[in-house]
Amino acid sequence: EYTVTREAGENVGEYPITAAGAANQGNYEVSYVGGAFTITAGARPEGKEITVTSYSGVYDAEEHSILVNNTVAGDTVEYSYDGGEGWEDELRTYTDVTAEPVEIKVRVTNANYGEPVELTGTVTITPKAVTVTANDNGKTYGADDPVLTATVTGTLNEDTVEYTVTREAGENVGEYPITAAGA
Repeated sequence: EYTVTREAGENVGEYPITAAGAANQGNYEVSYVGGAFTITAGARPEGKEITVTSYSGVYDAEEHSILVNNTVAGDTVEYSYDGGEGWEDELRTYTDVTAEPVEIKVRVTNANYGEPVELTGTVTITPKAVTVTANDNGKTYGADDPVLTATVTGTLNEDTVEYTVTREAGENVGEYPITAAGA
C-alpha cells in the first residue's frame, strides 16, 4: 500500500509528486521515486482579455487617466510614458489641457497566462469654452470714462483668464462699442 501526493499550488510551475508507503511489503522491498507535476501557461479566462480605455474630454479641473480593464489575480500592470523604454507601476493622472494626446503604453504580465500583453491608451484634455462679455456702460458728455468691466462665464474653481476691455474712441454724444479681448 502506498500514497501519492503533490505539493500544493495552482500557478505556472513545477511541483514535486511524492510517493510514500511501507518499504517492506511481504515478498517485496519497495522503493519510492518521486515525480514532477507541471502546470503550463494557459489562455486568459474568456471575457477577461485585457483592454485599455482612453480618456478624451474637455477640461473640468478633475484628474483623468486611462483605464486598464479585465485584470485578474496575479496580473502585474506597468506603464510607460516614453514609448516602452522605461516601465513603472504608477499610473499618472492628468488635470490640465494636454498640448497633444498623452500616449501611455500598458504592459500586463501574469506567468499563468504566457506572454505579456502590451496595449496603448491616450489621455486628451481639450480647452473648456469660456466667454468674456463686456458690460454695457456710459458717461455724461465731458466726464471721464468709467472703468470698463466684463463678466466671465465658464471658468472652474478659482481659475481666471486674462483679458482687456476697451471702447471705440470718441467723446461726442453717441454709442461706442465696448470690446473685451484676450490679453
